Amino acid sequence: MSVFEDNHELWRNALEHDDVPTIAGPTSIETLQEARDRFEQLGNDRNDGVLVISIGMAREIPRGWVEITGPTVPSGHEEFRPFGDMITITERVDGRETLICRSDAVRLDMEILDPTGVVAIDSEEIDTP
Repeated sequence: MSVFEDNHELWRNALEHDDVPTIAGPTSIETLQEARDRFEQLGNDRNDGVLVISIGMAREIPRGWVEITGPTVPSGHEEFRPFGDMITITERVDGRETLICRSDAVRLDMEILDPTGVVAIDSEEIDTP
């Protein structure tokens, strides 16, 4: 299974888990901030959280997308940093998988061990003409 498939499976598991908080809303900085705030309200330290978001979804957000350039960054590398020190990762262009989690809240097989260590984000798809 690839990393992308793992992300998708973890997101699906989080959405289907009765005890995992889910934030629903449009693809926006505000929705992500609401999820981050909920993650912290559950007693998690922000620096322990990893935001998983697809590159395609990040590009839908008007603010927060940053292209980082410099000698230590590979050419064309892009990173999404809307939350300062929160570690973030990006993945597929066409994926809608978005969640915040602590690494110790999830097993390697994507089973959720601690529902308070995960916040799933169910973004509403916007139809564009």
